[in-house]
Order: sequence, then structure tokens, then C-alpha cells
Amino acid sequence: SALGYTIDLITYPLGEPIDVPGVRVIRVWKPLGLKRIKIGPSAPKLLMDFFMIFVALGCLMRRRYDAIHSHEEAVFIAATLAAIFRVPHLYDMHSSLAQQLDNWKQSYAPLVRGLAHRMEAWAIHRSDALITICPALTEYVTKVAPSKPQVTIENAATIAGDSGAAHVSALRQKHGLANNPCIVYTGNFEPYQGVELLLEGFVPVYQARKDARLVIVGGREAEIAQKRAWAKEHGVEEGIVFVGTVKPEEVEGYLALADMLSSPRVSGTNTPLKLYAYLKSGKPIVATDLYTHTQVLSPEVARLAKPEPAAYGAAMLELLNDPSLARRIGEAGRKLADKEFSETTYRERVAQVYGLLWKAAGCAA
Repeated sequence: SALGYTIDLITYPLGEPIDVPGVRVIRVWKPLGLKRIKIGPSAPKLLMDFFMIFVALGCLMRRRYDAIHSHEEAVFIAATLAAIFRVPHLYDMHSSLAQQLDNWKQSYAPLVRGLAHRMEAWAIHRSDALITICPALTEYVTKVAPSKPQVTIENAATIAGDSGAAHVSALRQKHGLANNPCIVYTGNFEPYQGVELLLEGFVPVYQARKDARLVIVGGREAEIAQKRAWAKEHGVEEGIVFVGTVKPEEVEGYLALADMLSSPRVSGTNTPLKLYAYLKSGKPIVATDLYTHTQVLSPEVARLAKPEPAAYGAAMLELLNDPSLARRIGEAGRKLADKEFSETTYRERVAQVYGLLWKAAGCAA
């Protein structure tokens, strides 16, 4: 939109209305009784993707588009329609759909994974250009299609929210945090996120620093109840604040109240999108020393720890006990974000990939 394009955005029926200049949001039909969309494959997603075929087909029959920009599994719809209507196609690849199935344990999983890898390779080859969001995906696409035009664009856009001193003070009062040093985690409770590692690592932290508080932003009620029971069993219930799910614009306030931010992810290769907001906040980060983090983070901008409770806890405690080190790491992270993950850089790379798209498709920009 900022580059001067006008867009028809076809998306799912849930979510709040948004207003972006030059963007018309077209929502597919809502299945009866649908209230939320869970992470990962599901029957409601398949049904809505089926609806998306007809909505996209209707748009293409009524208007002539310069390009189709597809995201995630919508690539299979978009690549097919792009070939039929002879429209350049850009694949916005935020993850490898095939790799997501690699840890699937069903008896027929190998057959499904094999099919998924072949389908994903087909989609990559059928795209005129690609966006990848981290080096791991860039390497994967290069391996599948070495000559395919692609640009790595980290998904570093953040949603502005209230992070002023008065708002932070109100959040501290709301959660009974007073002047407690706070370790903040934001995200869901899916196994790959490593919430269990974070909780186990916090036990020795709380034993050494009774004033420390672990603030967990995210999770559904049933998940929180389970984790709260675990915390009580291990004697750290008083040290943990479960905030629950909040609106995206509310997250910035919790980043602002943090003395330290945590990303305990234990599997996967994609960079967690929250890392970019973490870096921009200027707060020190503790993360697992895995490629999912190290393709962006280094020891200069984060404290990296082995994905083991003792090591992770020791890293958190080190930063709590050494405020000057924490400040240096946080400031280095902010400088990295300002240089590599700014809005200006984001727009420049979007313009770059569209230039590659037009060139690959033999079109004028």
C-alpha cells in the first residue's frame, strides 16, 4: 500500500475490521459456529480455504490484476489460479508447510510428509518470486529451486500500543508487581515454544531471588490452569503472573514493563516473530542457543543458553544480578533492530522483491 499499489485482500472471517489505505478486505464466508481458529491444520481451515477458491476466482473473473501475492497454504490456490489467468505470482513463505509435519507421529505420517514436500516443491517452482522470512527458509528454497528469485524480508512489523510510563505503572499495579524485576514471555503454549523449559528454569531463579517475577502473556484458560497447578506443586506459584491472551496492541506495554524478555523455543528453524519486537524494545533477551534464534541473535545482543532448565535459569539469573550487563545487551539489540529491521528497510525489500517479480514474469514495473 505504501508503495502505491491497491490490493484486494482475501482472508478468513474472524478478526477485527482494519483500515489500510488502498486495501479492500474481503472475508470468506464464516462456517456456522466458528469462534476461533487454532494453530496448525484443522477442518475449519480446510473449509475456509475451499471458500477462498471461489472468492478468489470471482475476483479474478471481475478484474485484471497485476499480481497475486499468496501466503502460507493459500499458495496452492494462488499458483493454480495464477497459471489459469496468466498473472505473475509471488509466494510469501512464512514457514515450510512440509517441515511443520516432520514431528507428526501418526502411523501414516511419512506418507503425508512425503506428499507435503512434493506439493511444496511444486508451489515453489510455480512461483515467479518468493519472500522468505528468515535465513533457514532462504536456504531451504535455494536447495529446492536454486535459480528462483527470492528476497528475505524479516517479518519485523510491530503493532503500536501504549508503552508510556503511566500505562506501565498501571499494568504493574494491576498484576501486583510493585518494583519486582520482571521476566516477560509473550506467545502461545504450543510445545515448540518451550514454556515448560521456561517454567522449570524459573524455579532456581525464584529460589535465589524471591523478588523476581515471571510474567507470561498468552495461553488459553485450560492451559493456564494446568501451568498454574504445576507452579503450585513446585513452589513458585507466588512468583508467576499468568496474564492470559491480550490484544496485539497491548503486548507493547508488557514489553515495556519487562526487565528481561524470554524466548525459550525448543524446536523448529523459523525465527520467532516476537524476536523483532523484543529487539526493538531495548530490553535484554534470554533465548535458547538454537538455530531458530541464532540466525538473528548473537551473544552481543542476547544471552543464549542451552535448552536445559539449569542453563536457561542460570542465564536469566545472571542478567537479573548484573543490571549493567543487561542494559548493554538490551541497547545492542535495539541498535541491531534499528539498522536491520526498520520499517524503511522492510519497504525497500518489498519493493525489491516486486522488481524481481516483474522481471521474472517479463512485465514492466
